[in-house]
Amino acid sequence: MLTHLKIKNFALIEELEASFSSGMTCITGETGAGKSILLGGLSLVLGKRADLSSLFNPTQKCVVEASFNICSYALRPLFEDLDLDYEEETVVRREILPQGKSRAFVNDTPVTLAALEELSRYLIDIHSQNDTATLLESDYQFQVLDALAKNQKPLSDYQHTLSEYKAVKKSYQQLKLDSEKAKASASLDDFLYQELLKLNLKEGLQEDLESRHNALIHVDFLQSNLAESIQLMDSESLGLVDQLLRLRSLASGLAQKSGQFSTLYERFSALFVEA
Repeated sequence: MLTHLKIKNFALIEELEASFSSGMTCITGETGAGKSILLGGLSLVLGKRADLSSLFNPTQKCVVEASFNICSYALRPLFEDLDLDYEEETVVRREILPQGKSRAFVNDTPVTLAALEELSRYLIDIHSQNDTATLLESDYQFQVLDALAKNQKPLSDYQHTLSEYKAVKKSYQQLKLDSEKAKASASLDDFLYQELLKLNLKEGLQEDLESRHNALIHVDFLQSNLAESIQLMDSESLGLVDQLLRLRSLASGLAQKSGQFSTLYERFSALFVEA
């Protein structure tokens, strides 16, 4: 139920406050008295589109604030869904700045216009003389029947149970997804394990592969040193000690790049010592 309405700097209203008690309240007046402006301000606070032309003073912001007593509306689940603080005396405020920006608050918490419009559907009904189409809407008919039957508590219990069910269902779906991911990961791990078994890995294989890899990446260097070594050994020139020294140097470079030339280096070293 609307209990209080405050309008500032809207249309022809510089500032106005009105309080409403339980029962029926009638506002009367001749044409142009401002009855429609009150409804316009109320519509604004309920999420309707703002217009700068409706500001009484275009240099100041427009503020419309409405208070609602919602203790019997069973709206706590809706507030939780919209991530809003629930209070039995809920205050909705709308501000229109001179720059054209619009802000909305529910119990001092900023909200989007979409959330405000969703909430406003349950706070108040505004009817015109031609506004009879609502009577044909099934949602509205159920609301009337529930109100007449005083179904607030069963509805609240149902909404609470439904909320718990959705939370459990979401948790179950997450667990199911995690289980599927774990199965896929286990399947991949098993496949990789079987592939490793097929390779028949042995101790020392990694060192051997690294040695071969090192030889391959220095293949140009190895070819050059081997070619020069062969040329020296085939040469008929004198100076055997110098040639052995050069051969030992070349073999040392070969052995550093690939372990398979270590024996060759040792032999050249022994020959050099004997010479």
